Amino acid sequence: MKKLITGFSKEIVYVDQMLVNKIAGDMVNISTKVRSGENVLIHFEPGGRQLALELARLSALKGARVYYHIQDRELNAEIMKNSGKKDIVRFFSFDNAKFYEADVTFIIRSPKTAFAYESVPSPAINLFNDAMNPALMEYRVNHSRWCLIYWPTPEEADIEGMSYENYVKLFFASCNQPWDKIQKTQDKLKNILDKGKLLTLTANPNDKDPRKRTKLEM
Repeated sequence: MKKLITGFSKEIVYVDQMLVNKIAGDMVNISTKVRSGENVLIHFEPGGRQLALELARLSALKGARVYYHIQDRELNAEIMKNSGKKDIVRFFSFDNAKFYEADVTFIIRSPKTAFAYESVPSPAINLFNDAMNPALMEYRVNHSRWCLIYWPTPEEADIEGMSYENYVKLFFASCNQPWDKIQKTQDKLKNILDKGKLLTLTANPNDKDPRKRTKLEM
């Protein structure tokens, strides 16, 4: 008899809960300062489920109204490739309302693959982004408190040439810092940077892998 089960997803990985609790606590209490009576939106990809659960718990305990949206890039890609212009444009018509209602937005990026959109035609991606930008980029960034985090994935570890275990250890060692103390130092740096007109960020300019090179001007 042919087997019906053909495999299991490894997209959701669970790590030491205490490490997750520290990050979630910092995001709720220090980064966004969630308050009672506020609307909190948790926008996450499946791999970020463990963090999303703790963010929801902590926010609800503070008396906030919590709601969420799960994003799947592979599913988005299929919709973009096989839908007409009208349906792509209105794809976010229901979800955008969630961003407009949010006082605080948590975004957890954790794509199974960063290259899910490679097979999608550019015009479709442009329509998709244009439909998303008013709420996700413009309103969220300028009119709400928000925190975005990139949750570690096996693909990212592979790109860096590291085992997933060591990559996760590096991630938590970097993220779990005394942010309340660091904030004071960041405020001093902000005062210096605010006086400038052009900020250039450069990383790994000579790396053989173009995906690891970064140059950003703003």
